[in-house]
Amino acid sequence: MRSALITLLFFIVPLMASTVNELSWPKEKTFLQFLEDHNVSQSLYYNLDEDDKEMVEMIFAGMEYHTLTSDTNQLLQALIPITEELQISIFEDQGNYKLEFVPVQYDIIRENISFELKTSLLNDLKSITGNSKLALELHAIFKDAIDFRRDLREGDRISVIYKRKLRLGRTWGIPEVEAAYIETHRKKHYAFYDEKAEGYFDEKAKPVQGMFLKYPLKWSRISSPFSSRRLHPILNEYRAHNGIDYAAPVGTPVWSVANGKAIYVGQKGGYGKTVVIQHKNGYLTKYAHLKGYAHGVRRGDYIKQGQIVGYVGNTGLSTGPHLHFGLYKGRVAINPAHIRGIKKDGLTGEHRRTYMAHVTTQMDTLHYYAENLTGGVTRIASLSYSENPGISR
Repeated sequence: MRSALITLLFFIVPLMASTVNELSWPKEKTFLQFLEDHNVSQSLYYNLDEDDKEMVEMIFAGMEYHTLTSDTNQLLQALIPITEELQISIFEDQGNYKLEFVPVQYDIIRENISFELKTSLLNDLKSITGNSKLALELHAIFKDAIDFRRDLREGDRISVIYKRKLRLGRTWGIPEVEAAYIETHRKKHYAFYDEKAEGYFDEKAKPVQGMFLKYPLKWSRISSPFSSRRLHPILNEYRAHNGIDYAAPVGTPVWSVANGKAIYVGQKGGYGKTVVIQHKNGYLTKYAHLKGYAHGVRRGDYIKQGQIVGYVGNTGLSTGPHLHFGLYKGRVAINPAHIRGIKKDGLTGEHRRTYMAHVTTQMDTLHYYAENLTGGVTRIASLSYSENPGISR
């Protein structure tokens, strides 16, 4: 197993007298401290351009990373993921260390899970899969249709077809649900992902979810609500507060609440570093006081729902780290607290006909697995992810 890990991780480095270490990034540990701990010159960081430095700062506590060390504990290479798709590679080359940003290498497997509920969706799926990620995805998909506390009962049937990433033989990232079926009180709930519409729809091509995610980040408290008349904490004058301020630690990831196009990425007066995204039906969202922007987010880019666009900061006229989140319809500000009430359009025309033909097959597959309950995981296919090339350094 160890030699297999080394083969996957470090193709060039000799295997003799070396050890692969699987570690978790400690809380409050900085990248500079990591370099110091491994006797690597901090110039490796200071020689980076500003964009690359911002990418390095995307490292977060709890992220699993790997190092390859010699028998004298010298660092030969380190692989530190910063997103599901990208990682930092630090490697020794003829006495000097180099740093590159390289794709994360993984495989994809397609699986089905079918079972009868025993305790709760979270507990049962955690028992079957070993983690809570799939349960959280199902909750996010069905939360507008199912009350998971009241509707689910022992004996209810659940069947899910999904894709799971495998990195170094272990689950990596968030599973992608293709189709799901949950039966509550003999009422059947379906969700099928449609790539063209980039969302989940039911067996009648109606949307399962609202148009927007409820929140754009994991926040600790609301420091300032939406208000038509608020005393500005810095300007000391009354102004409309056209958004909600979410207090959160500096560096907390901020994601887009819906699919759209980035129409502004940059400094915006008192808002500091800001991202503005245009959505369907005339809606617009604003993410302000950011520390910085996510890698690759630029004006004119298409942004997917849930995609990280920046990180909580304290730029502009701000009294402390927080995200100012604004929601607009046309030029009119809307209270973001009501965002979940905004509905997504259903599928129509030829798009709907194509979708329904595909869904018929998906429903048959879900019912087949549901009627032949395994109480575990059935692998449907293994898909090599050839777009993420192997790491040569």
